[in-house]
Amino acid sequence: MRITMDIKKFFPYLCICALFLADIFCAAFFEESFFHGVALLYFIRLFTKPSFLFSSCALAFISLESFLYHGRFGTGLLMLFPITLLCLGLKKSFNLPKLGPLLGLGCYLVLYWGLLEPLFLDISSQWLYTIGKIGGNILLMTIFY
Repeated sequence: MRITMDIKKFFPYLCICALFLADIFCAAFFEESFFHGVALLYFIRLFTKPSFLFSSCALAFISLESFLYHGRFGTGLLMLFPITLLCLGLKKSFNLPKLGPLLGLGCYLVLYWGLLEPLFLDISSQWLYTIGKIGGNILLMTIFY
């Protein structure tokens, strides 16, 4: 029996694994997380072709990423679930194919670096630096999308 693999099926999963490894290597090298590539790909897929398997894989990687960064499993999911519901409502109500993922990622990053890290994890950084990281992530999303 001949087994054929369809690369188109596995390409998003390969991308999410590569972005996860890139996030981890950048965090290990710079000792801080600069970009959230897994969340970036999650919001792009949420607005283009949502699937349960891809979403659960991305959520698992985001949980593992927060465990590796901060030592707490699943802290990134605290904001991701309400933002996902907001994005699904935006997708259902409005036709935002290009702006929707940017809004979702922007809300996630503002809440992550502006609310979660300073209040819950006691990691403070300057606002200008945080705005620069958010701008860099949005620029990276426009390159991917």
